[in-house]
Amino acid sequence: LQAMNEGDTTPPGTVGAFQIAAQSGRNVSLSWNASGDDGVAGQASLYDVSFIDQTTSAVVPLTSLTPAASGAAQSINVNVPYRHTAGTFRLREFDNVGNEGTPATIAASIPPNFADPYTTAVNSPASLSTGGTGLGLTFDDRYLENFQLPFAFPYFGQLYSTVTISTNGNLYFSAPPKRNNGDADDVPGSVSDLAQSRMIAGMWDDLDLRTSRRADADVYVVRPDSTRIIFRWQGVQFGDGVNGAPINFEVELRNDGTITTRYGSGNTNLNPVVGISGGEPDPYVIDSLTSELSLKSLTNAPSAVFAPRSSVQFTGANYSVNEGDGHVNVTL
Repeated sequence: LQAMNEGDTTPPGTVGAFQIAAQSGRNVSLSWNASGDDGVAGQASLYDVSFIDQTTSAVVPLTSLTPAASGAAQSINVNVPYRHTAGTFRLREFDNVGNEGTPATIAASIPPNFADPYTTAVNSPASLSTGGTGLGLTFDDRYLENFQLPFAFPYFGQLYSTVTISTNGNLYFSAPPKRNNGDADDVPGSVSDLAQSRMIAGMWDDLDLRTSRRADADVYVVRPDSTRIIFRWQGVQFGDGVNGAPINFEVELRNDGTITTRYGSGNTNLNPVVGISGGEPDPYVIDSLTSELSLKSLTNAPSAVFAPRSSVQFTGANYSVNEGDGHVNVTL
């Protein structure tokens, strides 16, 4: 209220010398000279950094930070979001009452083999696996951490020998969110939260794997051959009462990095999120299998396949920066 009573209508200035100081693959170092709260005077309150896709004009929020004193040099490292090959970095500047200065922008581009590491496909419904070994994950909101995989699994440019399994339909390759008591803290599912972790959302929702609600509830592991491992969830939707709507789906990992999700009977009246993420903004989401705001059923739903591109690169080559027109020229 005090800020609103200031009567401040003067916007912050625009940062100076906004440029791409260095680039390696998708990783970009942005640098600039701080402006001020009122033009060049004082100190502004907030910077907001985003990426705007050249083709779709979609705005992908990246990060926010506190401005330095006017005239001070600042920099930040950010990534061009996956699946975007060209666009504009935008830095917006705000003062303490919300006045916005003129944004600073600079264009950037990267080759497709850096930008889009996976292809996605939605295929016909497929049968679930049978049998397997139960993991004893017969709880509500619980993780099984550091499960040993039978092979080094390539995921977003890194190899993983272990994975964390969530009762709520997820596989994590980064530290999963937890409550203070150590329980899983990954409900409800959302696309925005998917972007926060290196994870696979097979059918992310508030699920219950307690055997008091379904006798054969658990996560089952099936190993069809040396190149594949399948995690199959059997449970019910979380809620009051003994009987719940059944949940049956699975996620298959292949040693070449391919990920497949399959859906069986049940899976009704959900708010599911299905996708994969490298822990960055704008993850891969299967829109036809995802619904955050309205109830959706995935009864015998189509399977989804995420396949790594053979030409993808996760490390940089040589880059030259032309700051005169604000464009980055990439030389492989």
